[in-house]
Order: sequence, then structure tokens, then C-alpha cells
Amino acid sequence: MSKMMTILGTFLLLAVLMSAPQRLLAQGVTTAAIAGKITSAAGEALPGVNVVATHEPSGTKYGAISREDGEYTLPNLRTGGPYTVSASVVGYQRQSVNQIFLKLSQTLDLNFRLKEEAVQAAEVVVTGERSSVFSSTHTGATTNVTRAQIDNLPTISRNFQDYYKLSPYVSSTNGNVLGRNSKYNNIQIDGTNFNDLFGLGSTGAPAGQSNVTPISLDAIEEFQMVVSPYDVRQSGFTGAGINAITRSGTNAYNGSAFYYGRNEDLAGKSPNAAKQKLSDFTDWQLGARVGGPIIQDKLFFFVNGEVTRWKQPFTRTYGNQTIGTNAYTVPIDSLNLLNSTIKSRYGYDVGSWTDLAPFRESDKAFVRFDYNLSENHKLTARWNYLRSSETNSPSRGRSATDIYADNAQYKLDDETHSIALQLTSVFAQNMSNELILGYVDQMDEPVYYGSAFPTIYINTSNQSAADKRTQKLVLGAEEFRHHNLLGQKYFEITDNFSYYLPGHTLTFGLKMDFLSFRNLFISDAFGAYTYNSIAAFLNDQRAASYSFRYSATADPLQEANWGARQYGFYAQDEWSVTPALKLTAGVRVDIPTYPDHASYNKAIDSTFGYRTDEPPKTTLSWSPRVGFNWSIDEDRTMQLRGGIGIFYGRFPYVWVSNQYSNTGVDFYTVTTVPNNFIADPNGQPKLPPTSTTAEVNLTDPNFVAPSVWRWNLGFDYKLPYDLVATVEGIFSFTQNDVYYQNINLAGTQANSGLTAGGKLAGENREVWGTWSASSRRYTTIWVNNQFSPGVFYVTNTDKGSNSNIVLQIQRVAAEGLIGSLSYTWGMAKDINSGNSTTASSGWRFNPTPGNPNAPQLTYSQWDRTHRILGILSYRYDWTGNGLATTIGVSYNGQSGRPFSWMVDGDINGDGRSDNDLAYIPKDANDVVLVNSSGAVLPTSDAAYTQLMNFINSDKYLSDAKGKIIERSGAREPWSHTIDLRLAQEVPTFDGQKIEITFDILNVMNLLNSDWGWVKTVGTNQTVNLLQFHSIENTAGSPNIGKPRYRWLGMSDPFIPDNILSRWQMQIGLRYTF
Repeated sequence: MSKMMTILGTFLLLAVLMSAPQRLLAQGVTTAAIAGKITSAAGEALPGVNVVATHEPSGTKYGAISREDGEYTLPNLRTGGPYTVSASVVGYQRQSVNQIFLKLSQTLDLNFRLKEEAVQAAEVVVTGERSSVFSSTHTGATTNVTRAQIDNLPTISRNFQDYYKLSPYVSSTNGNVLGRNSKYNNIQIDGTNFNDLFGLGSTGAPAGQSNVTPISLDAIEEFQMVVSPYDVRQSGFTGAGINAITRSGTNAYNGSAFYYGRNEDLAGKSPNAAKQKLSDFTDWQLGARVGGPIIQDKLFFFVNGEVTRWKQPFTRTYGNQTIGTNAYTVPIDSLNLLNSTIKSRYGYDVGSWTDLAPFRESDKAFVRFDYNLSENHKLTARWNYLRSSETNSPSRGRSATDIYADNAQYKLDDETHSIALQLTSVFAQNMSNELILGYVDQMDEPVYYGSAFPTIYINTSNQSAADKRTQKLVLGAEEFRHHNLLGQKYFEITDNFSYYLPGHTLTFGLKMDFLSFRNLFISDAFGAYTYNSIAAFLNDQRAASYSFRYSATADPLQEANWGARQYGFYAQDEWSVTPALKLTAGVRVDIPTYPDHASYNKAIDSTFGYRTDEPPKTTLSWSPRVGFNWSIDEDRTMQLRGGIGIFYGRFPYVWVSNQYSNTGVDFYTVTTVPNNFIADPNGQPKLPPTSTTAEVNLTDPNFVAPSVWRWNLGFDYKLPYDLVATVEGIFSFTQNDVYYQNINLAGTQANSGLTAGGKLAGENREVWGTWSASSRRYTTIWVNNQFSPGVFYVTNTDKGSNSNIVLQIQRVAAEGLIGSLSYTWGMAKDINSGNSTTASSGWRFNPTPGNPNAPQLTYSQWDRTHRILGILSYRYDWTGNGLATTIGVSYNGQSGRPFSWMVDGDINGDGRSDNDLAYIPKDANDVVLVNSSGAVLPTSDAAYTQLMNFINSDKYLSDAKGKIIERSGAREPWSHTIDLRLAQEVPTFDGQKIEITFDILNVMNLLNSDWGWVKTVGTNQTVNLLQFHSIENTAGSPNIGKPRYRWLGMSDPFIPDNILSRWQMQIGLRYTF
């Protein structure tokens, strides 16, 4: 009811807004605009005035004629400049203004006052606001990154995503905005999709799994990060919209060739007492670009090519007393024995445990054509190509206590083609149109290292070391790449039609997306074995657990091939209520559809009442928005801006793809552990269907993409010396987000009173399995044993919020000293941070205090409470002829990532040993500890003292005594990083130049090797505090029903990142002509 009232109210508002005359707006999503009013010297509106904007570098002309009220609009302009804008009409003196530069999505206010021809020429009167900050179209939170900033600020990867950090709303290098997952961003290049639509990578861009730059930085002209735009044309995100445009050719032939490189001599020493250099490595980038005219003033081209190669070997050490950066307590002799045994018994090469050499490479090509069909019609076509390949560590081998062998890694090969076509048109003097077509074809092919072999996990520890934590050895073919490939194809149509009325710009548009996926994903196809000691494997004892998955159809390489469609329609009005007050109001509806159906599983239907063959229903998702900009004073030195609306986002399509891949009838899973290890990858034991199990994924029939209510209020104030101060608040409330349930869990278990009420004594933690004291393990009780891996249900929640307050001061001058200083306070909460891809991992890796189907509302994994950002660049021309030096520096200081204190082992019997949050004992009498052989230790034992001392030394743990810890409640230490870029330009001849650059990351570490360390708890943001051993069941014990633990002897959970904690330098050489 409230939603319909909101929508109805928006439509009524639109109707009202269409009734009053004033200034209209016309900025584009991929372009810029100029708008204004032309009057006579007496202040009367002048209709019929010819206004022409000329883009001087290309000679491209844009024309308009002022309307009856004297208003004119020049839409769909190239960004950049300089522009010359002229106004002329018979009987009046022609006026012009030059040196105009436009930013992406900016509408420049430019007014002319013309004098009659007979009047003696006097001062030309042209008024307007050239700042993109103080613009009447600026309503929500936005950050523009110009080409000058890209050129002047430090980067080593030369990835345009490096510059996300320039936005105070960003909380990590992966582009997490407002504490939300980067997969909730929407990246567009030239108005077309540039996302990792399936959502397996961390960057959100194509080839995100390969961590390569998906498009050459030399091809990017400018980009914009929008967090709360109230223009309904911008959608597809609940984090941020990243809107980038590419370079174009001009009337002058120009180009550049470059080389950037670094090696082990251009990096600091290890962040530990050893102070070791990095092993020999290479990292280089080679490329060129050239652009120019094909037909002067008419047809232009721009081409770019780039090749990158990176290889960074590293060495591990073993037999240490503590676990650290590439340092482990496992004796190397044990690993050597393991390798030699596997080689002699099975003929398989495990690969090195000590010396590894990951690599990354990419080849890129970019071509763009711009064709001025006429003054009113412009056509752009571009093609971007990417081929990449990269080493990846095993998916279940990325924590600080995991050790993987060389051949346990996998290589990910990617090939992506991206094509875009854009036609902009102006009709008569009051209509314009923008048509965009886009196509993406992406293929990812992960390949395991070495030969086909079962995956092996071995848990081991060194009890003679100070750090007794369990380390997991990973070897064999990577578990999830036994049979795996992913193809994505995407076609989109966008059309925006604008109609200009007195005081109003009405926009009507549509966006249609057509997607298809080809997904081959058969994990455990060679078998996956887990052992609890090296000795257990060497003695060929029965494994602790086993998994083997194979096709249940006639096709042994069964794929999930399916597609999706989404249709978006929208309308909005941009209204100049007065010269000082601008309103934007619009409404958008997005309609996702899923035309393909998965296989039907009757057993699931009869047991749970859900059909595996029914995708989510077609649902209309409405997004009304209203924004405003109010110039408080006539000179626009102060402005208040903001708005409110719904932002409907995209989501990783893997969430829905899970249902097409895991119906329970397409694949069988064998979990019955063989008596002995079977080395033949094609000889794993297939069992009758009645003896197999199957994982099933279901999607709520009413599931919708994430959406948030978001509102912001900002105040901008002009200060002397071109400084601008901003205070802004941005607040979001979840309307729909994702979370997972395993609906096959039967319920809590009392275990004949051992876990009375279905809970562990003392901790009050729910228990989901029956306990066996003899085997010291649970048997999880399922609703249907046929689906014992789990029936994972993807649904929505309305729990979650994001709050951010930004204080910023910036200098936005066109030249000279440019910079900004900002402080951001943020708080982001959710019940699932969406950090996994499959439904099972999304459920499994969401830490729980007991009930994994009722996750906590607590801090998001992407939350950062505090961030201080400083940016400064300055270019000085020593002689006035191009002998120039540029210095660019950035400082980023922020509070650490959230993390969770965990229990190693399945303490609650839900079938997972890595998702249980730790209970923090009040004192030594509140916990039962055992030694390595399982004997209960008296409270006088040193282990109790060590544990309580460790807890008392940590404020967060100390405050949590007597409770199960919160998910993501603890924090890593603050980090402080200063990066520097030095560039020296040397002119040669005919305006050409050579440029030498030095990009230095972590300058603090360069000054002092003990500074600039970035300490983390590892990729998974979890730390095991205790190891679950068993449940106290000794008759008469006061602790009966309590869990028994092993204290793992930890001293410091924070390990300096081996790369981020070193200074790194890259040297570049560029020739520009």
C-alpha cells in the first residue's frame, strides 16, 4: 500500500512539475550539456537566437536555437574541451565565450545578454557557473575523476579502478562503497555494461577472477562515481554507479607509446624480523595509443593496445615457532615425505611447497570511431578486447593457516569482447535522443595445475611449536576446477528521449537487457578427501570425510545453460522552479524475467513444497526518486542539495544460476568414505542413486534483486583560493537484500539430555546433530537424508542499513595546485555480506552463533568506521615551454576491516566445521580445556592462564566475556598509506615530449622498514580462537553438556601483508606526440 502511494505521489508530482515555466536541464549520463537563457540588454527574452558550441580539438559543432522564453539547450556534448560558444541573431551583436571545459554529466549554466547592433560595442555580458560542484544539476553524492587526476596521481596496476579510492564514499581498494559489496556496483563504459555479470570475481568488472585491468587506462578519458543520483536513467546498483567514458580522436594526429616496469629491486623488505627481499620477479606493461582525423571535422579514430606481464615468485619457510607471512610451523621434512610417498605410490607430482611462482598476463586492444553525421547527429562505435590469464590459489586454501602445494593452484584464462554503438540526435529545437547498443561476449576457462588427481586436505599442527594452531595442507587438482568453464553473453538496448518545455526537461527512456549463460561446474569430479593428520594419509587410513560428484544425466559434462531478460522503463522531469531552485523527479520500473526452467525434482517438491523448475517470478520493481539543488545566495557561493529515492540494483547472476545447476536430479554426490584412498581421478566409486546424496539450491519464487531506500543531504560552500567545503550525509535502509537458509536442517537435538533443550550447556548454543562420544563427531539430522549436503534456499531480507557522514575540503581549479582532504565516518550493517558465490558457500561462510538459518544483524564485512583521505597534485612548468615537473601524492588512513573470532570444528552439528563463532569464557571456570591427546586439563594448568591472559589483553574479547562473539565484531588495526608519483616532462620538438615517471606505493615503508605495515587476519576475515574437541559427558561432572576445547596458543592474530606492507616502485617511460 505504501509503495503504491509513493508511486502515485511521484506521478502526481510529475504532473504538477510540468505546469510552471523556468530553466531546463539537459545533462547526459555519458556526455555533458550547456544550457542557459538569452536576453536583450533590457532583460527581455530573445527567441530564435542561434547558439553554437564548437569543440575546438575536433571542430565538432553542436547547435541550438533559443525558444520563446529565451532558453536554449545544447545536449549530448563531448566532455573536455576547450569549447567556444557563440550566440548570434539578426539585429544583435554576436557574442562568444571560449576556454570552456566540461566534465562528465555536467550541465554548464551559460547565459548571454545581447546588445542591439546599432549600440556601440561594450563589455560582453556572459554569466554562468563553470564549477561542476556548484552546478544546478548536482543533487546527490558524486565524485568525478578527470584525465588530469588519472595522469597525476600514483598507480602501479594502471587500473582505472585504482582511482575509486579518490571518492570519500569508497571503503576499500576493491570498490566497496558505503560498506556494501563491490558486486552491488554497476560499471558502465560509454553507457554500456562492463560488469562481471555472473559475479565470481572480486572487482565487479570483466575478468574479475583474474584481477587484471579489463581496459587500458590509456583508453579512459574520465569517469564518475555516483552514489545517490536522482536521475532515474542511472540504475543497476545499490552500491555505486561507475560511469566511464573513453577517449576520442580529434583533428590533430597524436598519440603515445609507453613502458612501465618494476622488479624485486624496486620493493621493500619483508615485514618481519628477517627483513628479506622479495624473490626475483618481473612486472611490466607495454602499450601505445594513437588518434586523429579520418575526415577533418567529421570522422575520427582512436586506437590503443597494451600488453602486461607479471610474475612474482615467493618462498615459504617451515618449522617456525609461530605462523606468519609465508611462515608456518609444519616441519618441512613432513611435507617432503608426503611428496615422495605420493610420487612413488601414485605417480603424481604434488609440486613444491616452498617455491611458488604465480603469474598474471593480459593483452588488450581498443578501437573507437566518432562520426559527425551532421551538426545534430553524432555516431560513436567502439570495441574493446581482453585476453588474460592468471594463477589462482585454491578456493579453500586462502586463510592465514592454509598451505597449498604448487599444483593445487589453478589457472584462469579469460577472453572478453565488448562492443558499443551510440547515436545522439537533436530534433528541431526542443527534442533530443540518445540510443545506445551494447554487446559483451565473455568466456572464462579455469584449468587446474598439473595432472588430474583427487583433491586432498590434511589438517596438521606442530605441538612442539609455540603456535599450536591447526594448518590445512591442500594438494591435488583444485577441488572446484575438476570440470569448469563459464560463458556469458549480453546484449542491451538503451534509449533516452528528452523533450524540452519552458522550465522543464521531460525524459522518457527504456533499457532492455538480454543475457545468456553457459555454466559447466562439477566440483569433486575427481574426488575430494580430508584427513586429520599427515600420518593418517601416509598409512592409508580411512579419510575423515569424502566427496565425489558426478553427472546423473547421459552427458558426463552436464552444463547449466540458461538466460535472463530485464526490461526497464522510466520517466522524469527536471524542473527549474526558480533560478535558484532545481528539482528532479522521476520514476523507474525494472522487470526481470527468467524464460528458462531447470529440471524438476519431485522429492524436493513433496518434502519442502518448492519446485526446482520454477525460477523467480516476474516482479515489477519500482524506483521513485526526487532530488533538489538550492542555491542559497544569488552568487551560488552556498548550495544545499539532496534527495530521496529507491535504488534497484543488479546482483551476481550466480545466485540464480545455482538453481539451474543444483536441482538434485542432474548430479549425484557420494559422501560414503572409501576404506582406502583411490588415486584414479576417473575411478572414484559410483553408487546406486539410492545411496547417493545431492545438494539442492532453491530460489524464493518472490526473490528480487537488492534494493535500498537512500537519501542524502549535502551543503557546499565556496571558500577563498578556489576551495570548496562540503558536509554531506548519506543514509540507506535495506528494502531487499539476499540471505541463505539450509532448509534441510531438521531442528535442534537434545541428545538424551546431554544438550538439554537442544543447546550446549554454558554457551546456550543451538545443536543440530546427534553426538557420538566414541567417534567425537556429530551426525547432522536432516529433513531428507537424500539431500544431506543441504537444501539451500536463496531469499530476501529487509534487514540492513548504511550510514555515512563526509566532511571534505577540495580545490577544484583548472590548473595549479589541485587536491582534497576528507574524513568519512561510516556504519554498515547486514545479515549476510554476500562474499561468496554458490548458495552453499554463501550459507556456510556466514559465521553463526548457533542457528545458521537465523543470521545476526551486525557489522558488514565491508564496514569501515573511519577513513581519512588526502589527495594533492601540482604541475610546475620550469621554462614555459613544457619542461615540467608533476608531483602527485595521496594519503589513505582508515580503521581496519571487521573480522570474526571462530571455533575450529563443527561445534553445533550443522555439518560445517568453519562457520561457528567463538564463545568467550568469563574466567577459567567457564571453559573446559583439553590437551593434544584429549585429556581434560585442570583449571590450574598454564593453558587456562594463557587463554585468559590473551582474552584480557584484547579489549573487544574482554568486553565480550560470557557471550558468543558477534559476526564481524572485532577489528583489524588501522592502516596508514602514503603513495607518491613524480613525473618529469622533457620537450623534444613540434610539441612532442618524453616523460619519465616514478610511482611509489607506501612511501612510509620506504622511509623506515618498520613503518607502513598493513596487518590483517587473512582473506577470509576470520581467526580461530579455540578448537572444538568434544562434549563433556562424564557422569557427575559439573561441566556436563559443555564443549571441550583446545587452546591454540595464539600470540598475535594480525599478520603483516607480505606485499602491501612493503614499499613498491614502478618506473615509467612515455613518449607523446
